Amino acid sequence: MKDDGPLPPIIGREVQRTRAMKAVLAVSIVTNLGLLAIFKYTGFVAENVNAMARLFGFAGALPVLHLALPVGISFYTFKAMSYAIDVYRGDARPMRRFTDYMCFEAFFPDLVAGPIIRYAALEEQMRVREHTLDKFARGVAFFAFGMAKKILIANPMGHIADAAFAAARSSRTTPGSASPATHSRSTSISRATPTWPSASLS
Repeated sequence: MKDDGPLPPIIGREVQRTRAMKAVLAVSIVTNLGLLAIFKYTGFVAENVNAMARLFGFAGALPVLHLALPVGISFYTFKAMSYAIDVYRGDARPMRRFTDYMCFEAFFPDLVAGPIIRYAALEEQMRVREHTLDKFARGVAFFAFGMAKKILIANPMGHIADAAFAAARSSRTTPGSASPATHSRSTSISRATPTWPSASLS
């Protein structure tokens, strides 16, 4: 898909930023961070405030909300902020089509594995894309190769790792089966700790 029509103007660094531009940027940042805080930290903050209140003899009055966390909300949030910041600073042009912006926000490989990519790094590819049968075939081949590696290599190795970790946990919980390193550490600690005849922990 080739880009059509004139490009949106880029805001040069020499252009004075107006109060309206700064206000739009501030609203974007506050809104995105506010939504992230509501979904990820509302319950955490309420539980800790209530715990501190009970510690000092007060009844915890804050309701604890258990909100369903949207998948990939951190990626959506910081990518939206990256778009607003890069356009404001003049590092990239604004999107002309809303579908192009949504394509940047929902870019699949970035949302699954990260890292969070700045809008300026993908702006040209989001605006001008060329779809061909050869590129589609290469994409399908890459996807199939990655899926095969996960199913044939990663999944079996995951089962082996789970069994190894489970065996290690069971050996630590079995009486008298402490590893030599654990026994040596406990012995050195007991030798370095003085014994107080009158001390009592009961």
